[in-house]
Amino acid sequence: MNHAKVWLARPMLLAAAGLSLSVFSVSVAQGPVPIGAIQPAPGRYADAPPPGFWATEALRIATEAGIIVGRPDGTFDGFDNLTRYEAAVIIARLLAYVDGQDSMLRSDLGILQNAINELASAYRDLGIEVSTLRDILDSKADRSELDVKADRAELAALEGRIDTLVGEISRLQELLNNISTSDGITTVEGPPGPPGPPGPPGPSGVEGPPGVEGPPGPVGPAGPAGPAGPAGPAGPQGDSIFNAEGRSPFYVGVGAYYKPNSESVGFRLNVGYDQLLMPAVGVRASFDYAQVGALEDGALTFSGNVTYTLPGRVVDGYAGVGGGYTFNIDPSAGANFDRYNEEFFGELLIGVEYRPLDLFGVFVEGETSFYFNDNNDTLSRIVGGLTYRF
Repeated sequence: MNHAKVWLARPMLLAAAGLSLSVFSVSVAQGPVPIGAIQPAPGRYADAPPPGFWATEALRIATEAGIIVGRPDGTFDGFDNLTRYEAAVIIARLLAYVDGQDSMLRSDLGILQNAINELASAYRDLGIEVSTLRDILDSKADRSELDVKADRAELAALEGRIDTLVGEISRLQELLNNISTSDGITTVEGPPGPPGPPGPPGPSGVEGPPGVEGPPGPVGPAGPAGPAGPAGPAGPQGDSIFNAEGRSPFYVGVGAYYKPNSESVGFRLNVGYDQLLMPAVGVRASFDYAQVGALEDGALTFSGNVTYTLPGRVVDGYAGVGGGYTFNIDPSAGANFDRYNEEFFGELLIGVEYRPLDLFGVFVEGETSFYFNDNNDTLSRIVGGLTYRF
């Protein structure tokens, strides 16, 4: 590694800093003769204002910059009027001064940049040398303690140089960062100004994906009722006491009857089929024994009827019309044998059957028989009993 290259970078840095400072201080004694003047400005005007005067500092700055040089006799004559010629000369000197300052700043920036490049190169070389020294130290396991201390001292010195170079590079880079170029004139960057007003809003961006669905809101008020829809299909027919589904049409019945006018009883056997022609029209045959009244005990009666039934689920209503024949099986039973023996009659009946079970039921009916004899006798009775359906 070239150590001379590292230590030459420091004088270069100092020279660059001195040159940059000389931009802002102009020597009056060695400066050139300003435009429109026959001599440089004096070190002090013969009629210079006293210290503390409000224009003393401004006069000093303008004189040092060569913009004002005063009279040839060494006076300034601060209370004299300024002619148009003098104003033109001052403006020309000011423009020349600004151009000169800009050229000097540009030259200084180049020197500063070169110094930064030199320091960065030296920093890289030092890093390589430190890395090489570390490898050497690690590869030598049989070195003496004095050698180790010497090597460690050299390594520490190199690391100190690196720290110094890093600091110098940082300061130079900060100086360059504070200088900006605007409209061809290099100036020192001042503090940032206040933020300007906001610009107009830009165009809308692309619509993003939908967010997570929020919780449901409260239920709103009910709206007005809509028109009624069409009627639906009729449902199945419900149960009714007049629903005879599952009822068997064939039946037999046994019972007893009562004759109100004679207060006597007899026995009855019924056999019938109540769905012969239609679901409601049927036939029935009845056999009565020991009918009492117009015929005495020992009479036997046979009758047949056409019935009409109004079936129900558990209750059936029915009516019938028909006729029959009565004969006496015991002629010695009573005095009325000759009168009612072997007589025909017509018959009307009406009744009701209650079926708590599908096969068994209870019936009650009223009947009236009209005999075809000379007296046109009638016989009424009330019959009750049990039925069994097959």
